[in-house]
Amino acid sequence: MKTFRLFSVVVVFALALAACNGGGGGGGSSSGSPGSSSTPSPDLSPSPSPSPSPDPTPTPTPVPATHSISGTVSGEVLSGVTIVLSSGNAPVESVTTDTSGKYVLSGVYDGYYTVTPSYKSITFTPASATVTVSGADMAGVNFTSLVPMLTAGKLLYPCPGALCAWDLSTGKWSVVWTAFNVQPDMIVPLRAGKKIAYGGYNIDGIWTMSLATLVRESAISSGGFLAPNCASATMERVFDIGPVGDYAVIPSPCMYPGMPLRTDIFLVKTDGSLYWFRISDAPGLKHSPVIVGNSTNSDVTILYVDVGTNGIVQQTVDPVNGVLIGLSTVFATNVMDGNRSISVSSDYANVAFMKNVGGQSHIVVKTAVGGAENDLGPGTDPYWALDGSNLVMYTADSKLWAMKADGTGKVQVPVPSNLWGAFSGVVFAPAGY
Repeated sequence: MKTFRLFSVVVVFALALAACNGGGGGGGSSSGSPGSSSTPSPDLSPSPSPSPSPDPTPTPTPVPATHSISGTVSGEVLSGVTIVLSSGNAPVESVTTDTSGKYVLSGVYDGYYTVTPSYKSITFTPASATVTVSGADMAGVNFTSLVPMLTAGKLLYPCPGALCAWDLSTGKWSVVWTAFNVQPDMIVPLRAGKKIAYGGYNIDGIWTMSLATLVRESAISSGGFLAPNCASATMERVFDIGPVGDYAVIPSPCMYPGMPLRTDIFLVKTDGSLYWFRISDAPGLKHSPVIVGNSTNSDVTILYVDVGTNGIVQQTVDPVNGVLIGLSTVFATNVMDGNRSISVSSDYANVAFMKNVGGQSHIVVKTAVGGAENDLGPGTDPYWALDGSNLVMYTADSKLWAMKADGTGKVQVPVPSNLWGAFSGVVFAPAGY
């Protein structure tokens, strides 16, 4: 019984103590004596860290690295080739090759690309190249330009001791005319009648001949004088013949007492008569005269190179009455002189000539009445075919080439193995021969 009483006392004491310390079951505060205020217990949980303030300077986005694609175009055409870089079907960039055929496409990002060369009607091998750029430059993306060989038509050219013809369709050549101890070196096809005019060593002046009969028909004697102190022997390889072969325009050497040698341009009858008419008499050298054509009143326009001014002079004349019509005008400037500096199309509509482009001779075409110039590219000694092909033949890179006036249809012209003299002696035979 004592034990039960002691346990009861302990229980009652414990309940009383709990009532004094905790009161009402459970908050976080303790009750003091009646009338006193409550004091909150301190918060012992850790305080959250303050949020960092935003950085006023944003972090830049990394820029992808760029690379380059480079290569070389070799073969028949080197400079001026357009190189186009495409991604899918969309062009990205384009450049042109330099004079040695080299190119560089810069600023190229990693990816898959197509590189395509183009130049007028030229074929390239390969036609295009697929390139993968991945973290480095790509070099050696090379192409070869291919120009087809001309396989039709006939060429006339000086061969040793003779005039020769080469049929390109058969590959056979033949002697057109020869004589004892002669050497032709200049040939000018006439525009009508399957005829040519020619001259050279031990050939008395300039002769015309029918290719049908191979009979010499008329001549401008080299032993005569067109005017006092001016010989009829041409100083250069180039002269030109009128539309029906009745007169020629030639540069003639003139030696006036006490004055340096000069050349004057003369209009001369091809039948050997004494008729002559001076087109120019200014001091200095004048080369490569050509006849541009007849107007409705039979007047003739003549072009020639003035070496002193590096220009092409244009002068209209009345060959019947032997008078100049109006003042001479400048047809082109900054031209270059060569074995054959000017040539005219068979219809007299266009003129090709040598022009100085950055110190290099280019073949440039413009209409006979003037207007814009079309640059066909580097070359010398233009010759406009009279055989109906309307090709402009010229020399470049120690080879013969021909193309249309718009720069298309470029072909390589075979060079005869028995050619005597310079490439400029090669011409296309007249139409119908």
